Amino acid sequence: MLNGYLITFDGQHGVGKSYMTNFVSERLTSLGYQVFTSKEPTDTEIGKLARSAEQDFTGRTLACLFAADRHQHCKLIQEKLSEGHIVLCDRYLISGLILQNMDDVDFSYTMNLNEAVVVPDMQIILYADSDVLNERLKSKQTSRLAQQEQSEGYDRYRHHKDELEKCVGDIAYMVNNSTADAENIVNHILQELKQREAKN
Repeated sequence: MLNGYLITFDGQHGVGKSYMTNFVSERLTSLGYQVFTSKEPTDTEIGKLARSAEQDFTGRTLACLFAADRHQHCKLIQEKLSEGHIVLCDRYLISGLILQNMDDVDFSYTMNLNEAVVVPDMQIILYADSDVLNERLKSKQTSRLAQQEQSEGYDRYRHHKDELEKCVGDIAYMVNNSTADAENIVNHILQELKQREAKN
């Protein structure tokens, strides 16, 4: 079995990160894996502060708040990994890099703030067609950065692909328009998990 495995889901607002986190969690749990789900910003006091501060602060100030939340979050992630859990995280460092970059913070500054955070074993960027996203976002409230992310769409994640991979390593880009796509993502994860188990 695995000795802990961190999988992160990133991508623009409304692409289905929360849905995918729950979908994968249910499937892996049914197969006997220990799974722990989490998200960023967290529901801790510092995570709530970072989320609410987005309306009043920008740039490096906000980047520091989100990084502080991530460092605190990593203590919990590390604990769950040490217990042998597969940790599924709805948004992580990739989202931080993109959102802070939209706020005029360069990648190198954000990476320096996030030095020593837990490195994911698998990083997935989700994307979906614009009509699908528009339908999903009809009833969602959006923050300042989420609105900007929504207006720019998937392009910023795609445009900065090479820079992102230089910062964080390999990334899987997976479409999430339908249940069939969700099944494909689960199959991709299961294949990677089995390869990891075989090595152990």
